Amino acid sequence: MSASALADVLSGPGCPLFAHRDPEITVLPYLREHLPSAITQEYLTRNARPPYVVFATYPPTASPPRDGTWSTAVLDPTCRNETGLWFWSSVESALVSPSIDNVELSPKLDSLFQTAQTHLDKILSHIATLYTEIDSLIIGNLHSAFTPFMKSQPSTTRVSENWAKMIYTPEALPPPSSALSEDEYRFGQIEERHLDEVLSTSSVARGRATVLTSPNTAIFSRATDEPLAWCFTSREGSVSTLYVRPEARGRGLGKAAMRAELVRAFERDGRPFGSVEVSLTNEASLGLSESMGARKRWEVVWATVNLEALRRTAAAPAS
Repeated sequence: MSASALADVLSGPGCPLFAHRDPEITVLPYLREHLPSAITQEYLTRNARPPYVVFATYPPTASPPRDGTWSTAVLDPTCRNETGLWFWSSVESALVSPSIDNVELSPKLDSLFQTAQTHLDKILSHIATLYTEIDSLIIGNLHSAFTPFMKSQPSTTRVSENWAKMIYTPEALPPPSSALSEDEYRFGQIEERHLDEVLSTSSVARGRATVLTSPNTAIFSRATDEPLAWCFTSREGSVSTLYVRPEARGRGLGKAAMRAELVRAFERDGRPFGSVEVSLTNEASLGLSESMGARKRWEVVWATVNLEALRRTAAAPAS
């Protein structure tokens, strides 16, 4: 179902959810006021093309409330076994901090967060109703403050461990390494013939088409013309899928590939921030990201929702 078809369906009386046909005009400028908190949503909204659909809790003809909570979501209705929904709420801006090991919500903030949870619940209910072909939906890069709410929902089948959301800035990047010899290495991009190796070495499930269309930087051996290290920009706009072949480790190739991909993203997108999600148990990746200037600002999770269960609940007669 396209955004144009959705507009009339979602904008009925009393409905807090609207499909935005031109999100670069009606949503994107407001997300940019909330960087870095809205960094993932900003990237997705800026790059949203059909079949992606952008929802918001205010109509396209209005601005979001300045003094109230508003939320937005990006849906890929064709996605299966990968993240298909990204949700962000304005209340999350208050939960960005250099150190957020324990999220403490004040009474006022807790009240605002209850509104955000209602928005997320409404969005999931609408998707379940309108996209009956989708049985299960993965929500990605969701602020960890939503974890208790997600775990309380009967339709939630899985909530991941917390991952650190780490933020880069151009000025914090270290200078390029002088140890990489242009006689030995060249920078390039991963080709389709390399996809099997890329997919087999990644801990994150992604389809071939997703990886093939993702921006990336690879470092090739000039002697063999084979990639020794690579780093991707994910659909969410984060650096991802960093890998160095075992025989090439210890040469700084991973850092060089990540730095080149970050610089390319900063220059390509003109963004003041970059991001990466790292498992809190992966000390090596946390250390590498910190050495590249990234700092943990909040934590995120991935949650899987059974939309068929939501549909059954909606169809059940009231007791």
